[in-house]
Amino acid sequence: MRSLAVYDPVAFGVLYAADDREGLADLARAERDPVFTDPVRGGDAAWFEAFIDYWNGPGGWRGLSPQAQETWR
Repeated sequence: MRSLAVYDPVAFGVLYAADDREGLADLARAERDPVFTDPVRGGDAAWFEAFIDYWNGPGGWRGLSPQAQETWR
């Protein structure tokens, strides 16, 4: 069986227009993580951990089963 997952990109720009200080602070925190913003490392294990943990909280990636991690990769 084959499957396809499509993800809609997040429009972070709306945080600036709305002057969402909490959202902007959270975005700045993510931008400080060099793994999260490094285009060369995008898709490696450290990048996936940073990405999943950003959206789901610390430990989100490590809490996934090996099968779920492999699905994301």
